[in-house]
Amino acid sequence: MPIRRGVAALAVIGGAVLFAGCSGAGIPSDGPLGIHPRPDAGMDALITGVLRTDAGCVRIESPTGAGEDVALTFPSGDAEMEGDALVWRGDTYVDGEEVFFGGGFSSVDGYLPDGCRGLELFVVSPF
Repeated sequence: MPIRRGVAALAVIGGAVLFAGCSGAGIPSDGPLGIHPRPDAGMDALITGVLRTDAGCVRIESPTGAGEDVALTFPSGDAEMEGDALVWRGDTYVDGEEVFFGGGFSSVDGYLPDGCRGLELFVVSPF
């Protein structure tokens, strides 16, 4: 009987550590890349345009040049910056490159760089 209680206690402690680790794991507090917690589902809209990684915000440039750029936010663990290049799912994208991402226009909890504030937000799907 004491062994079962010990195993149960370890399971409870392990679960608490697991959930504590998921709450903020992978969400930065600085940098040009918007990051949101990894969702269980994703939207299926498509955004295409010219990637911009300057001005403290990873974003899609306004297609007409007259409108607002669109800030991108990525699921935790899927993207990172290597210098001025965006690395997403093992592929590298550079400033000025034509790109496309699936997802949707929405707001999410997570980290959004100051340089992205006030821009429309496109939430990149993890799927």
